[in-house]
Amino acid sequence: MKNIFYLLVVLILSESCSDEVSVLTLNSDTAVVEGYIYANRPVDSIRITQSIAYSGDGSLITIDDVTPVLSDGVEEVELRSIGNGYYQNLDFIIEEDRTYSLSFNYNGRLVSGSSYVNPTKEISLSQTSLGLEKIEFTGGGPGQGGPGQGGPGGFGAVDQELVEITWDNTEFSYYFIDVENIEIEPEYVNGIFEFFEEQGIERPERFFRSEPEIVDFYTLDTRRELQFFGIYEITIYRLNAEYAALYESIGSSTLSLDEPPSNIENGLGIFTAVTPHKVLFEVTKE
Repeated sequence: MKNIFYLLVVLILSESCSDEVSVLTLNSDTAVVEGYIYANRPVDSIRITQSIAYSGDGSLITIDDVTPVLSDGVEEVELRSIGNGYYQNLDFIIEEDRTYSLSFNYNGRLVSGSSYVNPTKEISLSQTSLGLEKIEFTGGGPGQGGPGQGGPGGFGAVDQELVEITWDNTEFSYYFIDVENIEIEPEYVNGIFEFFEEQGIERPERFFRSEPEIVDFYTLDTRRELQFFGIYEITIYRLNAEYAALYESIGSSTLSLDEPPSNIENGLGIFTAVTPHKVLFEVTKE
């Protein structure tokens, strides 16, 4: 999960500021936090680095010698450095419906940020399985696919059947979806990709991720996202307000050095809670 919001973090490093720190006066004494906590999971995705000054060579410098403290207002725990700027505490589980604060001292300043962990939602699937026919491929060229091979050359098309995932979103939160086939050696629905694999040609990934949106449903694309038979793990991520502010600022048409997408006091970056929901879906062979 450490790289899940990599693009946003890169943009934070180059474009963001806070009430306390401006990129116009940015220097290597400024700490940058890339902090994500996940409901009902241990803490393993906190990274702290130094800001990249415009006058520098652009090299990322990690901070491995501070002692971050995570608190829910009642209990405090220290995070341990595991190198390369990452900190974790695998014995501490993040609970829903609580506000957590992260803080540490760096160069004589208290760097801090806080975030609320949203409760999980009830997730509904219109169906929990889908039967698809195997599309056979015999290596024929255009117009030579033959019966049962899915059309010219055996490429074919899987019949589209809508599979809806729904939840309540009266709060207008941002969500995004991960769809991943979790079989050890899954079988392709379309045999053309087995041929591609044998030839070392690029083939579909077992993993698909949507863009963050304010939505209360997601429709599985059987042509694009269900390329294999077997079990899929679908994770619906509910994002928090500070992430939404950051995402909207990046998506705006005017990126200004005066915008404050960071929620870190005396530093830059983001500390935010994410609430994941997992459901399973199966594609069977007819």
